[in-house]
Amino acid sequence: MGHATEKAVTLMVAAICGDDMVDGEVESALADLIRVRAIQQFTPEQATGIIFCVKPILREEILPMYAGQEGFANYLAMESRVDSLCLMAFRMYSEDRERMHMLKVDEYKRRYAQIIRRAEMIVDRPAGEPE
Repeated sequence: MGHATEKAVTLMVAAICGDDMVDGEVESALADLIRVRAIQQFTPEQATGIIFCVKPILREEILPMYAGQEGFANYLAMESRVDSLCLMAFRMYSEDRERMHMLKVDEYKRRYAQIIRRAEMIVDRPAGEPE
């Protein structure tokens, strides 16, 4: 968990700053982080909200550097990248939760099918006959 978090945060910060990234590297690291949070039964807000925690940091630390400068567009682009990462994380969280629920449904179907097969075997077999 710690390694996945560290890797995701490092890559997210680089992506937010606009560094060139290997295609899919940020998405892969973010998927690992979100998958863990989805499995641990975090709410959507808790699972993806960690990304929005970056915005106040940007406003406190980065925004003053761009105040009154032409580089303000760069700051707005950073905030936009934070929003994009959050939307990506929410999509991943939803997909992971859906996948978990489908696994549960499949398991219930298998159990139910086994119960039906056993019940049919009992009903079809006349009393007193060996198995």
